[in-house]
Formats: sequence, C-alpha cells, structure tokens
Amino acid sequence: MVPCVLHLENRTREKLLRLILNNLFVIYEKSVALAKLRPLEKLIRTKGFGCPNGREGKWTAPLSKDEDSVEKISLNCGRARKIFANVGTELIEACFPDDAKRRVVLDLVRGYEELMVLYRKREDLTDVEIAKADDLAQETYHRLLTTTAKALRTSTTS
Repeated sequence: MVPCVLHLENRTREKLLRLILNNLFVIYEKSVALAKLRPLEKLIRTKGFGCPNGREGKWTAPLSKDEDSVEKISLNCGRARKIFANVGTELIEACFPDDAKRRVVLDLVRGYEELMVLYRKREDLTDVEIAKADDLAQETYHRLLTTTAKALRTSTTS
C-alpha cells in the first residue's frame, strides 16, 4: 500500500507538533509544562490557524489522563500546514530553550517543509527536482528518526 502524499504530510506534521509540545513535559515539571503549554495553545488557536478578524479557533492539546504528556494530535491538513507556516518557529523556540537542540528541530522542520513544497507541485518535476526531493526525503526522515529523537531523549540533561 502506498500512502497518499497529503496523508503522509498531515500525519508527519501532527507527529512533529506532538514531539515539539511534548518536549515541555520532558524538560519541565508537569505544573510548569502545563503553564507553558496554555499560551502556546492560544497562539495556535489565533495566529496558528490564521483566523480572520482575530477570532480564536477552538483547539487544545490532547493531554494524557495524568496530564503529563500530549497525546496523539488530529488536525486536518490545512490546519496543520497553517500552524507550521504561521507559528512553527515560535512553537519550537518556546519548547526548546536549549539553542543546540532548537537548531536541530528547526533544521528538521525547515527541510521537511521544503520537501513537502516539492511533493505538492502539480506539474511534473524536473530531473533536478526529483533528485533534490529524493535527497531531501532521505535527509529529513533520517533526521526525524535519529537526531531529533536523540535531542528529545537528552533534553532532561538540560
């Protein structure tokens, strides 16, 4: 079975958002993490969703029963794209206070965004674009599976 590129895009964005927000619970005690999460939820509901007339959308991070982690996030593709386009960098900066770890996650997300732009092109890709997409896909998913996982696991040492 070959998944649709848009489903791949959406599931990956949901996973990235969950990993980013969950880092608050890795580096802070639960009460502090929850206090830092609330303004980020508001940021997502307002600037993240790009609501017209400054209206606030309805969204809160799904928390575990013990409220000590963010559970699986479910968003439509348009909303997931808007979050990363409008406030992705702000979320990463808020959830990764360590500069080195923040750069790792920013690089991962930027590479992923560039890859998705290529994948969404409606016209045929040139040979150069195909090679670039292949390289970006390998690099991005390698980072997602290795470097970011290490950065998140070692966040408790910060």
